[in-house]
Amino acid sequence: MKVRDNIKKVRKAKGITQIAVARNLGISPMRYYRLENINKTVDPDLITPIARYLGVREEVFFSVKLTESVVNSIHSTQKVST
Repeated sequence: MKVRDNIKKVRKAKGITQIAVARNLGISPMRYYRLENINKTVDPDLITPIARYLGVREEVFFSVKLTESVVNSIHSTQKVST
């Protein structure tokens, strides 16, 4: 799995839009869209700010197990809240 796929999974699980992340990073929504969907690699300078905005450690994006753990935790928390 690719870093961009893990970023996308965490963002979606948290219910955050691409536009919101782009605004927070100070980049265009199109650039962020490309980061998640087209680019072969993620700009290393954006990984820390994305992780900070999504409230996770950077390592989460580099491990399928960590990504799944975070996503499952988010879904569990949402079920308890509703």
